[in-house]
Amino acid sequence: MSIAADLREAGRSVDLILEDKKMKWAFRYADNSGASRFVLLAPDEWQQGLVKIRDLGSGEEQLIPAQDIVKSAPTT
Repeated sequence: MSIAADLREAGRSVDLILEDKKMKWAFRYADNSGASRFVLLAPDEWQQGLVKIRDLGSGEEQLIPAQDIVKSAPTT
């Protein structure tokens, strides 16, 4: 929730999925909502202090330090 709050404070639009859903469902939800990026906080990456950002247009993914998410996430 702190990541979402940081992104919102920086002017980003954020929708959280807190329920235990399958990834296929989450990606479909993001696509249907018109999202351009998907931020994944997976347990293994989170333990390393990382988050995964997927560009839904290109499919490209990058791992970044969680504390850098606001400056790393494009505004467009």
